[in-house]
Amino acid sequence: MINKEIKKISLIFFPILVGFIVNSLYSVIDIYWIGKILNNDSVASVTIIYPIIVIASAIASGFTNGETILISDCIGKRKQDQAKVYSSSGFTMTLLICFCLVLFLVSGYKFFFEIFNVTQQMWIDTKEYYMISIVGLFPVFLYYHFAAVLRAENDTITQMVFLMISTFINIILDPFMIGGYGIIPKLGVSGAAIATLISQTVIVCFFILYIKIYKKKEIVCIKKIHLREVLQILRISWGLILQQIIPSISLLCVTFFVSKFSINEIAGFGIANKVETIIFLPAMAISFTLTTLTSNAYGADDKKRISIFYKCGIGLSIFITIIFLAILYISFGSNIFGIARNNYITEIVKKYFTIIFMGYFCNCITCSIMGVFNGIKNEKLGLSIMLICYLVCRIPFIMISVLVFNRIEAIWGGILFSYIVCLIFSLNMKKRCNVRFKWREQL
Repeated sequence: MINKEIKKISLIFFPILVGFIVNSLYSVIDIYWIGKILNNDSVASVTIIYPIIVIASAIASGFTNGETILISDCIGKRKQDQAKVYSSSGFTMTLLICFCLVLFLVSGYKFFFEIFNVTQQMWIDTKEYYMISIVGLFPVFLYYHFAAVLRAENDTITQMVFLMISTFINIILDPFMIGGYGIIPKLGVSGAAIATLISQTVIVCFFILYIKIYKKKEIVCIKKIHLREVLQILRISWGLILQQIIPSISLLCVTFFVSKFSINEIAGFGIANKVETIIFLPAMAISFTLTTLTSNAYGADDKKRISIFYKCGIGLSIFITIIFLAILYISFGSNIFGIARNNYITEIVKKYFTIIFMGYFCNCITCSIMGVFNGIKNEKLGLSIMLICYLVCRIPFIMISVLVFNRIEAIWGGILFSYIVCLIFSLNMKKRCNVRFKWREQL
């Protein structure tokens, strides 16, 4: 039976993991070519902007997840017309939210630059990259909307294929747009942003053609935009947006503390943060996997299968994380695959992962517990875990550590500390809620 359940976990886990890896390549590719072709100031410029873009993407992801839930529910009840109403209303709100967010970010760029101590020598590069990235939020929001609609129809393959094509375009364009070649001028940091904008626009065009030509459906129908449905999407989405945005707010705060140090420290953190997105993926993928499998087993009141899923999920996520970390440590001999401009930055990145090393395994267990909580329809516990880890514990500890020690390592230590405390809190909540297989009596 155990082999059967491991196979079932693997069939869900690995496709999700591949999708996450492809999606994460966007930011990693940019930082790779910027670090290889340009200088530390350029890497630092991208590092400062990255948390703001991540928060904007988290808003898009959270809102459109609300669309998925409502459209999927209508499809399950065979209410196709109502599903079209939610799709059209969601499309309109997606654009409206994006437009308001773009206005806010464009008008407040000086405020953000002052907060993150953008130096005079970094100002031009940072502003160019920032403005192009903000314009790029329109295709990002539309991508999340179209992916949400297709996901509600149980079509995840199309999204993955289009994303892989888009990422491949970005890989090809980045070195030419950043460093220049032939008739293409050297655009520097702004070239990376333009390459990303082009590839994101292409994926949106693919979605539109696919829906219009292949599925023969309307992208939006003005007559099917209803205020009631808009409010319903907003009501169900706010909690999902909050779950998505908490890690991004934490990253924003950590970037603020890192920005108080030198360009090398900022560049080192930028490289570490982009690489870390890959390290996190097994834990994220197992959380999604366990949510699905636990939900099915919980509905069938099959406590034994939940136990097997939970234990196998932890083991699988830790095993894949070890492989990712091993590849990372091998890369230190080549200055992180050539991204780092000098050995000093490589040492900063190496120290970052050496200090936080155990935190990734703590995170695997915590994410597995969160997946189980979500599967038994108790998302509030998952939200409380994220609040404890990313905000309540991490930020005050880092603030005090930096004030006392005034060293960059104090920030890395604060991140590790938050993972350990979060694991203890998660295990305690698991025990208190009788998650050890007394599912029906929980809370």
